[in-house]
Amino acid sequence: MRSSAVCLLLAICIVASQPFMAVVRAQLLLEEDCLALPSESTVNAVVVYEKICFFSTATQYTWEDYTYDGSNPRTEHAPFGCVDWALGTPWEGTNHGATMAHPKNAAENTAMQSMSGWVGVRQDISSENGQAVEPAGEWKWVDDGTSLDDGFAGWASPSGDPQPDDDHDGAFSYFFVIDCALATSTGWFDDDCNDFKSVLCQLPIADNPYTQLSNIVLNGYELSPEFVDTTFLYNTTVPNSETEIGVALYLFDPKASVTINSVPVTAGTGDFFVVQNLVVGVDVNVITIEVTAENGNTQTTTLTVTRLPSTVDRLTQLEVSNTGGAALSPDFNGFVNSYTMTVENQYDFVVITP
Repeated sequence: MRSSAVCLLLAICIVASQPFMAVVRAQLLLEEDCLALPSESTVNAVVVYEKICFFSTATQYTWEDYTYDGSNPRTEHAPFGCVDWALGTPWEGTNHGATMAHPKNAAENTAMQSMSGWVGVRQDISSENGQAVEPAGEWKWVDDGTSLDDGFAGWASPSGDPQPDDDHDGAFSYFFVIDCALATSTGWFDDDCNDFKSVLCQLPIADNPYTQLSNIVLNGYELSPEFVDTTFLYNTTVPNSETEIGVALYLFDPKASVTINSVPVTAGTGDFFVVQNLVVGVDVNVITIEVTAENGNTQTTTLTVTRLPSTVDRLTQLEVSNTGGAALSPDFNGFVNSYTMTVENQYDFVVITP
């Protein structure tokens, strides 16, 4: 019994002496992937807030459950739940940097209050001469080791102090109580870190990379070739009578931005399209459309509009001045091609205006 007790105490010291360490995160999750997570058996629910994907684990874990089992290495201070999900589907074998949720302001905390589980806050545990020392009551964030005293804390108590959860039995972990923060719909409670609960995790949401147009529609004219989102060179031809052409651009991603001939244009709100009437001169008009994705990626599409030359070979008017009152004979008619006029000798020139 004596040797067993020594081993048990030693195990506590090893866990207790682990320092708080910042966890490196990777922006590898798109919002659409986050919203699809409940289809995975490892995830209970998700909430998207600004650029953060919060999710809760289907399996329950203790807060202290961040060792490794020999086959799947774990990240320090990231419980099995967050890392298990990152190592499983939908990205088999890839750690996407999932960490315990650490809402650093009231808005983030409110956004995730529909879920319940461990969050990345616990009492600090230090060591002295190789022995674990009872925490002095200071609560710290697991992601960067900063104190809750320095900023936001989501405790359910109106006074802003930690309050025991209803089922918290105050059990001692060997020779002192180790408490961690449990998030609920009414706020945080302190609970025994060795209890099994869902874990609230988070991943940053990456900026959308989509630069595609989903369609180009010309008002009254055909696009050649037909639109395909992987084709970036198009042509059309308009008669000489057209001085402008209406172009509707449909964006794949409403968060993308568009310029036409380097001039920014504003997207609509319905199907995410841009409508522009573009002036076209006679001959070839090159229209450059550039789509910039939320993450800065760009894609250029070129539309060449050829306006045909005029086929009209008749005058619409013919005026002759400086004639001393003499007139054309016969009177002007666009379908008449031959006229005569007699002027007095004193006029050595006439002015003809078509």
